[in-house]
Amino acid sequence: MSCASLPRLGLLAVPLLLTLALPAHARQSFVVIDKNSKVVGPILDMVDGDNGRARIPFRVSAHRIMLTLSPSGFDKKGYLFFESSDCTGQPYANNTVAGVGGLLSDAMVGGDRHSLYVPDGSARNHTVRSMLTFQTGVCEPIQTQTRLFRVARHVVDLDTRFTRPFRISAALELTDLNVP
Repeated sequence: MSCASLPRLGLLAVPLLLTLALPAHARQSFVVIDKNSKVVGPILDMVDGDNGRARIPFRVSAHRIMLTLSPSGFDKKGYLFFESSDCTGQPYANNTVAGVGGLLSDAMVGGDRHSLYVPDGSARNHTVRSMLTFQTGVCEPIQTQTRLFRVARHVVDLDTRFTRPFRISAALELTDLNVP
């Protein structure tokens, strides 16, 4: 690491240290709620500045995942792989380590109902012939490859759990200063 990058590292570390120093209820001061005022989750941070996309942490059994959403819905992300050439049958997930040094599990979201998939079980060799890209919704044949994949387990259709549009709300722990 060069000395020139040290000031930038310090700028990134200060907000993180200040955030960690705050009590848990202060860090979760804002939440995303759906059309029916159901809490979707606490906002970890905002991405894309004024475009209004929030990152929300979730727990799915032993998995800790991070999903991004905007007022119009959950962001589609990730890929599923299939042994067939037409994206049918058992879906598989890459055998990769997700963000924050592997502390988070990879999560894939896609389809009309924003279906959520997480990798499940041990990695095993599978021969795959097609790939579904959730961002575009396109299934395409790929060059046949055999490598380590994990079974992709369908967890929930997020649109059946939460109703769009989403909005940000103050969590109950915020103190109202009672000033206009």
